[in-house]
Parts: sequence; structure tokens; C-alpha cells
Amino acid sequence: MYRTIGRTFLPGACIAVLFAVLVLATPLVAGQSEPAPSARASSSVSNGKAAYAGYLGVVTSENISSQIAEFSVPSVTCQSSLPEAQVVSVHIGASGVLSNGSTVEVGMNLVVICDLGSSAPRYAPLAYDCVETNCTTLVVFSLSISPGDNLSFQIQTNPLSGKVVWKMTDQSTDASASWVEEFNHGVNLTRPFWEVAGPNYPCTPTSCAQALAKFSGRIFLHDCRLTVSGARVEVGALAFLIKYTLVNSIGTVLARCSSLSNHGSAFSVTWVRST
Repeated sequence: MYRTIGRTFLPGACIAVLFAVLVLATPLVAGQSEPAPSARASSSVSNGKAAYAGYLGVVTSENISSQIAEFSVPSVTCQSSLPEAQVVSVHIGASGVLSNGSTVEVGMNLVVICDLGSSAPRYAPLAYDCVETNCTTLVVFSLSISPGDNLSFQIQTNPLSGKVVWKMTDQSTDASASWVEEFNHGVNLTRPFWEVAGPNYPCTPTSCAQALAKFSGRIFLHDCRLTVSGARVEVGALAFLIKYTLVNSIGTVLARCSSLSNHGSAFSVTWVRST
């Protein structure tokens, strides 16, 4: 299991999951307006290595009420010559605590999986939450995803009531899906992340992928931002930020993350090798 400044990742060991019923998307809040931009601060960016490439930050004062990212679905080449399955996942989310003291993580992913010996990838759009180490809530959205589609991820949280709404939109087809959960406790999310994850994530009931799926070009994430106390906050405005390089278990670099661009709201991840 990977742990970073209080963030708990989905276990590398295989976990049991509960597949929930898909709820078709509805507007999150009728008449909701775009939050005003915050004054942009200069972050101090540290560097790290993990099973993912991207950015992890800390919100030091108020709770996160929404998190957003957009990206183009990568084209993946399955390498049938490799002796293991391959995976790559575009992943956003945040971790923190519930008002009862339990740790919590909420997130959403587009997981691209090359099964062992397969020449065609599978695209799985997911949403999940974990309380403590219990990651048994997983929703698979019934969206038909194709390479080149423009996807939008949004997670909206009511810090007081504990209501969380996950919404995924395929902007290329105008199809969308959402899921709602009530934690029955307040939710204080303070550690947001935007990343491209690789091997050992996720697991199937029989095996865990051990190779990073080969994606062409780069995965470009943009409009990566939060709403904090009614203000829009780009990734680059967070006071504490870590940029990660994706490595395997022995430290070999599998994918690299770029510096932030577009006023601190965008970055790209480039494939280097699969194992």
C-alpha cells in the first residue's frame, strides 16, 4: 500500500468491491455559478517518486467543496508479448477525515486495462470511496469511452452534511453519469491529487497488473482545480505541492510528469517504458 502525507491508496493487494447501480447524471446544483478565481500564490513544489505521476497538494485552511479535471482519453497499445497484464489510470481525488475521526478518500478514474495476451484494451470509468482501509465501494459507470474522447471529472462535496457527488462527462458525446453518497458525517478533504497511475493499480479478483500500459503521445490534464471556500484554486496555487514521477518497485522510471502550465492548472504525463 502506498501512503503519502496522510493519503491512503487503494491497496496493492486485491480487494473485494461492491458494484453499485449506475445513476444517470443530473445537474449537481440547479443554477450553480462558476466560483470566482482566487489570487494565485506561488507554490513550493517538491519532487517525489511513486506508483503514479502527477501532483498531490495540501489545502491548509478551509475544506474542499469541489474538484475538477479534464483530459483526452489516451490511445493505448496492448503489448501481447509481455508476460503480464498492463494498466494505466487517469485518476483524481482527495483524502482527509470524517467528523467521527475516520480517514476517508474519494476519487474517480478512467482505467485502461490490457489483459494478459490481449491485443485490445478495455476502458473502465470508475468512482470510489475508502473509509479507513475499507475500499469496498466502487461504481463502474456505464459510459462508452473511446480514445480521443474529451472527459471531464467532477467531485462535489458538502463538508457539513457529508454528501458527495461524483460526475463524469464525455464531452465528445455529451454522455454523462453520476453517483451520490451520504457519509452521515462531515467530510474534511484536505489532500487533493491529480495523477496518472500505473502498475499494481487496480487489482482484479485473480491478479494485479505489473506493467504500465503503453499510451501514445502524452496524457494532458487541464482545468485541474478546486473550489475552496467559494473560491477557485488551481493546482499551482496550493501552498504545498509534490510533483511525482511514476516508478516501479525497484525505482525504474516508467512515466514522467511535466511542470505545471496554463496558470498552474495543467500538466502532462509521458510514457517512458512499461516495466
